[in-house]
Amino acid sequence: MTAPVFVDPNVLVYSRDARDAERHDRAREWVGFLWDTKRGRVSRQVLHEYYVTVTRKLRPGLPTEEARSDVRNLFVG
Repeated sequence: MTAPVFVDPNVLVYSRDARDAERHDRAREWVGFLWDTKRGRVSRQVLHEYYVTVTRKLRPGLPTEEARSDVRNLFVG
């Protein structure tokens, strides 16, 4: 049996922020692996931090609906 992995909000942000291509690619691979294997876990707090960061702190930020869609998809996983 393999243990679940709690995902830090920064990893989720890096998976959407392409400004640093190497970090972006690694984060996308890791998140993809965790969700494909159903091992990734997030809390409501992590989802909230992700949403605030990608809509208010990234330049350019994600549109609100796109960020909401991400949160829904991550929550349901």
